[in-house]
Amino acid sequence: MVIFVGLFCAAAPLSAHDAFYPHHREDFDSLTRRHELRGTVLLITAGFLGLLATLVYFGLRKSRAVDDEPEQTHRARLTASANEAAKAAQRVLNANGTVSAAMEAALAAYAQASGGIWKTRSGVRGNAIRCKIGADVVTLNIDSQSVRLKVAHERTSATVTLRVERSEEE
Repeated sequence: MVIFVGLFCAAAPLSAHDAFYPHHREDFDSLTRRHELRGTVLLITAGFLGLLATLVYFGLRKSRAVDDEPEQTHRARLTASANEAAKAAQRVLNANGTVSAAMEAALAAYAQASGGIWKTRSGVRGNAIRCKIGADVVTLNIDSQSVRLKVAHERTSATVTLRVERSEEE
């Protein structure tokens, strides 16, 4: 490709161009109406720059509107998946399950809801874990009163907190 471009440029003849309005300093020095022409050239240049600035402004305004849409879609997806996972952990804890069983249930539910993969670890210990499921970073904290799940994906994040209501049948 580079060789082709080089051959094309070498074979193309060079030529000068004429312009209706002068655009070099030497052109202005040889004219009698140089002050009038300078004003005309400046007016044309200012008009062109104004048009160019307007086009750039509208182009950037449209691109920001397009960029916001996927972020809202990601946030909705993260919130829905986090809600499902937190509810799964809440169900396990409400049925007097262990914290590690609730954590495994929450992470498996999140992986299923988001389309990622969660490989169950043998015996999740503690009441907090941070892991990556698909492209999402999941932080799960479970204590005796609440399930808190925070999910982050690039610039978007969602946090869900649910209360635990243990039954008194122990």
